[in-house]
Amino acid sequence: MGLAVRLSNLPLPKDCDPALVSSLQPSVLDCVLRLPDESQRTCLLEMIMDNCPLEGVSAKEKGPTRHVFFEYRIQEGERTSVVGDKGGDGESDWAESVVTKMLNDWCSVCKLYRHAVELDAYLKGKSPLAYSFHVDPRPLVRSFVPF
Repeated sequence: MGLAVRLSNLPLPKDCDPALVSSLQPSVLDCVLRLPDESQRTCLLEMIMDNCPLEGVSAKEKGPTRHVFFEYRIQEGERTSVVGDKGGDGESDWAESVVTKMLNDWCSVCKLYRHAVELDAYLKGKSPLAYSFHVDPRPLVRSFVPF
């Protein structure tokens, strides 16, 4: 049986703008890291986020709440035992790798969120960018084409 750890507050990743993280942090409703048991080779991070600025294209993506999943594969040769892990030499390489990847993904989510907010403002005509770009309104395809 694996272990699920509820993360109440994600830390500020290295090389990530604190303003980006602080703007998104209140929108994270829940964050769970599911750690593997002896037979599994992946960790799963599930984030439930609110106040998503853009509408989804499927019926499941309607509304302001989104589930975001990240999967982290444990590489061959990395020790996978969670139970009784003392964190000694070489025993927690996989954990360090997962945490590093998770923090990098958290920083990427923060950066993408900022751009999603800017795109939403642009599409609603509330952005100064509206004068420098044109959005192709074809269904399911949105591209930026400079004039």
